[in-house]
Amino acid sequence: MADPRFTGAGVALVTPFDENGVNERVLRELVRFHHREGTDALVVCGSTGEAATMSPEEQRRAIEIVVDENAGKLPVIAGCGGSDTARVAELARHPNIAGLKDSSGDMKRFAEFVDACGEHCSPLVGNGALFYTALELGAAGGIIALGLLAPAECVAIYRHYSAGESRSAGEIQERIAPVHKEIVAQYGAPGVKVALELLGYDGGPPRSPLVGLSEKQRRHVAQVMQEAGLLG
Repeated sequence: MADPRFTGAGVALVTPFDENGVNERVLRELVRFHHREGTDALVVCGSTGEAATMSPEEQRRAIEIVVDENAGKLPVIAGCGGSDTARVAELARHPNIAGLKDSSGDMKRFAEFVDACGEHCSPLVGNGALFYTALELGAAGGIIALGLLAPAECVAIYRHYSAGESRSAGEIQERIAPVHKEIVAQYGAPGVKVALELLGYDGGPPRSPLVGLSEKQRRHVAQVMQEAGLLG
C-alpha cells in the first residue's frame, strides 16, 4: 500500500532570499499560507526552491525553518532528484523507496513509473498542468510548483477526483493549467516569485545564474494570474 504521506496535492516551496541568505520571515509566512489553503505536503529545497544555488548550510537552515513552522501539521519532504530514467525506475521498485516524482510531462513514461511503483511506492506528478491526467493514470498525488500559486485549486482537483467528481476536477485543471504553462514552465522560479509577489509574499530575487523578469514579462505573469482568477 502506498505511503499516505505521499498522496494528495503537495507543493514545491520557493526559497525566499534576502541579503543574509534564507529569509526566515517569508518562508514561515509561506508555510502558514499553505496550512490555511489545505495543502497536503511541503517540499523544501527542490528545484523550484533553487536548491542548486544554495550552500549545504542554507539548505539545512531552510529545512529547519519549514519543519519548525510546520509543527507536525503536514509531511515535510527534503528535496533530492535524478534524471536517469532507468535508475529512477529501479529505485521505484526498491522496498525502501516510498515515493517517486516525475516532472517530465511524458505521460507514457509516467504510466510506466506507476506500474513500477506497484502497491509499495507512491507515484507523484511534478507537472501542474497534468495533475488531473496523472491522477487518471494512477498517480497518488502531485508535488507541484503550481500549488504555490493556486494551492486551494490544486487541493480541490485532488479532492474532487478522489470523490468521483471528475468533471469538477477537470474544469479546475483547465482553468489553472495556463498558470503552469506560462509562468512555472516558461519562467521557472523567477516567474513563480513574481507571481507570489502579486499574492503578497516577497520571495526576493532569484539567484544567479537565474535572472529576474523584465517589466514585460512581469506584466505577462500578472495577466495570466488574473485570467486564472487567482488575483482579487
